[in-house]
Amino acid sequence: MHNFYLTPKLFILFLILLLQKSVIFGQVIDIQVVPPQRPDFQMYELWYVTAINNSPEAVTGFFEATVYSGENSVVAHARSASVTLEPGITIFNYRNYTLLEPINNIRIDPRFEEYILRTNSLPPGEYEVCVRFFSFPEGEELAERCYFLNSDKIIAPALINPPNKSIVQESRQMFVWSPASGTAIQQNLNYELTIVEILAGQSEVAAIQSNRPFFFMENLTSPMQVYPAAARSFREGTNYAWQVKARTGTFVVAESEVWVFRYQKQTDEDEDEEETDTDTTATEDISGNQFYALKTFIQPGFYAPASDVLYFTWFNPYREEQPDISISDNHGNEIYTAPLEAIQSHGLNFNSLNLLEIPQLNAGVIYTLQLKNEKGMQYSLRFRQPKIDYSKE
Repeated sequence: MHNFYLTPKLFILFLILLLQKSVIFGQVIDIQVVPPQRPDFQMYELWYVTAINNSPEAVTGFFEATVYSGENSVVAHARSASVTLEPGITIFNYRNYTLLEPINNIRIDPRFEEYILRTNSLPPGEYEVCVRFFSFPEGEELAERCYFLNSDKIIAPALINPPNKSIVQESRQMFVWSPASGTAIQQNLNYELTIVEILAGQSEVAAIQSNRPFFFMENLTSPMQVYPAAARSFREGTNYAWQVKARTGTFVVAESEVWVFRYQKQTDEDEDEEETDTDTTATEDISGNQFYALKTFIQPGFYAPASDVLYFTWFNPYREEQPDISISDNHGNEIYTAPLEAIQSHGLNFNSLNLLEIPQLNAGVIYTLQLKNEKGMQYSLRFRQPKIDYSKE
């Protein structure tokens, strides 16, 4: 039996070789990552990696990508197939990232799973992404690169109509909000509208969070909804809170503020009010004519034109168009409709309507003038037909 004696010099040489092997593997493999440049990136873009093998020999291994959110909470994790990195630079991008497939060992936080699997992207938010390279089959980590990533920022829907803390008199109220915006969600975006009664002592936020919905509708693709005739009727004198949430599938990506309105049905006494100009937003033109603004909500009171011409303005937020106008009686029956004579430009438009040319109007009766643009948004103004019956002249 032979005893092997390790001299001090051989021992030091052995240690140096071990250290060199460890340092070599830590140095010869490096990875560089270019974070996705678009806010609406796809998950496969996380595999866009540049691998640098500075050794003279090929190295076989695999990549792992991990997405973290908050306190190192793992949102998603996946492992690539084994690849061989030849000496030099190997680039994985949109042309050849499929060389890393099949992707396996996939783990996704259940809270994000439905969104990620359906859209192949991350929900809006801030994340840390780490890409690592491991030797195969040893499983030794040879390189790591981490970076911070902002997924698409979503601008929440903004409530428009009915205005906050307003009085609603229409049983079929039009609810309007601005669309949520964000490039990653436009193709799959839908909304849900929730209305709840506010109980005594409750704030509107507490009501929307805890009370059973008085009305709920989902899968709305347009940022407006008329309260359905078949839905439960609003209760007289009751305060309601309402909110809109934007979804992609079943995942909530943004939600609006909570607004309040009170339902107070119009009474016969309201119709018998003295003739008065109740709109304080009149605009006077150079001829001295008073123009009154059409609103996206029906205001209490009415405008009493002083002559046979009704002057009105409306703000067009979209491109040029020629919308229709209509006049309805107090029971919602449409008695007149026609396109506006002039093309309506983007911005504030001034119009007039000769009431003499509408024989269906009766003196002293209150009517609603409505304008509907090509997006389906309605603008309204209530007016009382002058007591001179022009149809007899």
